[in-house]
Amino acid sequence: MKLRGEIKSINEKFFTAKDGSETKYLEVHVEQKDEQYPMAIVANVFGDKVENFLKFNKVGAFGDLSINVRVKESKGRLFNSISVWRFDKVEATAPAVSEEPTSDLPF
Repeated sequence: MKLRGEIKSINEKFFTAKDGSETKYLEVHVEQKDEQYPMAIVANVFGDKVENFLKFNKVGAFGDLSINVRVKESKGRLFNSISVWRFDKVEATAPAVSEEPTSDLPF
């Protein structure tokens, strides 16, 4: 699934595993700009992708966010998990401006 938008925030978080080890992950807030009903999403970046994501992406970057949406069960309850697997930067596009004036006149 893809979402095109702007990175609003990148938050570093730590997850403590059952064995006591800590793993760093990111929460990335992305918001669409060009839609009639803009959507915002917070997705996670895990594993070896964390350092590369921080190295090549900053708050304010505009691009295509590729995500996986999964459902996990814990103690009889279902939880959504949204993970980033790719972010491709693109130039923010402005609406096309016509150089010729539009008119219904025949001349």
